[in-house]
Amino acid sequence: MSTRGASGSAWRSFAAPDGPHRIEVDATGDGDVRLFGTVLDRDQVGVMYDALGINGARVTNVLAWDEAHMAEQIRHRSPDLVVLAYGTNESGDTDVPIETYERQLVDLLGRIARAAPSASCMLLGPPDRAVHTHDGWGTVPRLLDIIATQRRVAHAAGCAFFDQLEAMGGPGTIAQWADEPQPRAQRDRVHLAREGYVQLGNAVATGLIHGYGAWRSETGLATPAAATPDPSPPQATNLGTQ
Repeated sequence: MSTRGASGSAWRSFAAPDGPHRIEVDATGDGDVRLFGTVLDRDQVGVMYDALGINGARVTNVLAWDEAHMAEQIRHRSPDLVVLAYGTNESGDTDVPIETYERQLVDLLGRIARAAPSASCMLLGPPDRAVHTHDGWGTVPRLLDIIATQRRVAHAAGCAFFDQLEAMGGPGTIAQWADEPQPRAQRDRVHLAREGYVQLGNAVATGLIHGYGAWRSETGLATPAAATPDPSPPQATNLGTQ
C-alpha cells in the first residue's frame, strides 16, 4: 500500500527590482517535489502571455493530463484568452476518424471552459502542410477536414477561429513558399522558416487587435486612454503547438 500523501499545487511569489537575477529553489524535507514553472511578470501595464506548447503535440496529449490539476494551474493564472493550436500533426493521423477527432476537440474545449469559464477562447487552425505525390507537392487532404472541423467546433463553443491556411494564401501555399529564393517555409513543406512564422504571427496579432477593437465598438466601450491604463493587464494563455 502506498504511504504517499495527497499531492497538490502550491505557489510562492516575491517582488524583486528590475535587472538580472538568479533564483535558486531548494526543497525542504524528503518528499517528492515537482517544479512546474516560473512566471516572471513585471508591474508595468501590458499583455502577459504564457506559452505552454509541446513539440509534436496533439489534442490527445492534453486529454491525457489530470483534468483537476490542469484546471488548478489554469485557474491560478486566470487568463482572459486561451488559444488552442493543434491540427498539423493530426492531419497525418489517417487511421483516426475525423468524427473521433471532433469529439476529442469538443472534450478539450469543455475542459478549458470548466477551468476558465470567464475566459475567451480561440482555435488557431493549422498552417498549410504538403506531401509529395506523382503530381508534385500538394496540400494534405485531411488538413482541410481538420480545419473544417475546428471551425465548426469553435463556432458551436462560442470560440473565435483563425484560419492560418487562409492567411497564408490557401492550399498549395507552403509548397510555393519552400521554393522561393528566400524561403518562407522549410524543405519538408511542414514547418515554416522564420520569415513565414513572422508573417503568420503578425496576421494573428492583427486579427486579434481588430477583433478586440470591433468588440469594444459594438459594446460601446471607449478606447482606453494611454494616461489611465487598466491596472490589470490582459492575460493570454496558449496551449498547443504545431
